[in-house]
Amino acid sequence: EQFRYIDVYEALGQSCYYKLTQDIAFKPTVLEGDAIGFNLGQMSSFSGHLDGDGHVVSNITIHDPNGYLALFQNITSGATISNVTFDATDLKTWSMPSGDNIMHEKGGHVALLAYTNHGTIDNVHITNSKIEAVKDGAAALVSLNYGTVSNCTVDSATTITGVNEVGGIVIYNEGT
Repeated sequence: EQFRYIDVYEALGQSCYYKLTQDIAFKPTVLEGDAIGFNLGQMSSFSGHLDGDGHVVSNITIHDPNGYLALFQNITSGATISNVTFDATDLKTWSMPSGDNIMHEKGGHVALLAYTNHGTIDNVHITNSKIEAVKDGAAALVSLNYGTVSNCTVDSATTITGVNEVGGIVIYNEGT
């Protein structure tokens, strides 16, 4: 519950410092095919500092057909996310039929942490996860990087699937 409050404080314009003091395991959610659902909703921008202190956040599931999917829409300049492992994450975005039964282009990029990064991501690891963009690009951490990503890893048990482009860490990098 406390992890979800990050979005509340961000919405109030409060850039806070967060430090995990234990592992966080969300209730596992299994979604098959084009089932829509989540156990942690996508959050808006992140402007604070998140220190995982070596802990693991596991079982985040977000399946949303409306695209541009990530835990945070944007990591702002000066923000940091560090020292955390994300395990057994399942993110998926795709197109879905509208009321006229025609498949419309929705979908979009998917990445675990952010659609856009202008801050610093350091010592973040992805293990045993699935990240899938049925209609666009996918990356483990960030779709568009304008900030700094360092000392990050993605294990071989993680699958990253995209149509137009796939990045092991980022899709497009204009940062470091």
